[in-house]
Amino acid sequence: MRFINLVSWSFLALSCTVSAKHSKQPHGDISVYELNNKPHTNSQISTISAHEAFAYFGDKLGIEDRFQLGGSDSKFIEFLNEQHNVNEEELPSLFVYLRGVEGLGEPSFMINHKKNVHQLLFKKLPKLLSKYGNQVIQLTPEIKLITKEENHESLIDHFNYFNEKLLNIWKSYTSKDNQMILSYQLSNDRLFINELSQLIHLGKTKLSPTDSLFIELSSLLSIKHKIGDSQTYHDSQQILFKELNNLSSKFNIIVISNPSHENIRQVQKRDSELSSILKKRQTAFSKGFDSKDACEVATDKCSSHGDCVESGSVWACACKPSFNKKTSKTTRWVGSDCAKKDISVEANLFLWTTLGLLVLFVGGIKLLMNIGNEPLPGVLDAATIPRKNA
Repeated sequence: MRFINLVSWSFLALSCTVSAKHSKQPHGDISVYELNNKPHTNSQISTISAHEAFAYFGDKLGIEDRFQLGGSDSKFIEFLNEQHNVNEEELPSLFVYLRGVEGLGEPSFMINHKKNVHQLLFKKLPKLLSKYGNQVIQLTPEIKLITKEENHESLIDHFNYFNEKLLNIWKSYTSKDNQMILSYQLSNDRLFINELSQLIHLGKTKLSPTDSLFIELSSLLSIKHKIGDSQTYHDSQQILFKELNNLSSKFNIIVISNPSHENIRQVQKRDSELSSILKKRQTAFSKGFDSKDACEVATDKCSSHGDCVESGSVWACACKPSFNKKTSKTTRWVGSDCAKKDISVEANLFLWTTLGLLVLFVGGIKLLMNIGNEPLPGVLDAATIPRKNA
């Protein structure tokens, strides 16, 4: 069963299925889901050690000569042969370490839960890859790029000033035009906003097939720790998986799901950092940015309706009116990012026109009433036949 199909299940059905699966899977073991691989025919789910997983992923990334397997590794060699029979596209690899999540359905295989799994796969493996002519580049605190390509500046530039881009990415994603999320209860967890925005942003890049990315996702652990096994938690889980599935057309994705709640303090520390970052960004929109580049990135170059100009020690948008030749109308823009139409002129015109018409209407009625109450001229009054009293 491919992980990519899991997101379409209802969580009620998922819970029932998972309870049946876990009778076969040791509780606490780490599940590995290879999203792009076709499911193998072997009904038995293989379980390997952390060091065997290290060797397996090293083999996938082309450094198999680094590992020597003795005669006692016959089961592992059988596992490698089985995995090599699975077809995989020539795409860059994306390793996703998912904290605090379990019950995602039948995995590709399992890893015996050891505390050093994260250290081996997300610290030692990238370091080993760097000895084979690769560069290790930290794009964000969550994303690490491993590349041999010299033309990687475009990806670095893409993630440059990501903190400034974050709010705009989230704002665009949660807009009313995004029909996909209307039925979900979106979490306002800072880690979730940050991680989901990074996945969305990652989908707008193009990498070489020899590149690898390592990304750590802790937001679901953060949400579950704060509000428990709630509907918001399940919705957040489903949204995150949808974005991962969207990326499977561009990456060979390996999800390593660790159900443990370890490193919760580290997660809370990152949450606190993001709190400061988001507050600073929100303040910058109202008070100005530290540099011209930061201003242009955060406001998308003032929404193409102005320029970032220096004002004192900060940079802010100076909005410019735009002229539509077809309608011969001029539109004025306002707001910290020049994204809102200035309706004050139209509103004022409508208000004063309405007031003017109202004054004329009331004045006209009063005039008619006054004319009706005035005595008739002498000639007309003489021609009027007086009424006789009964």
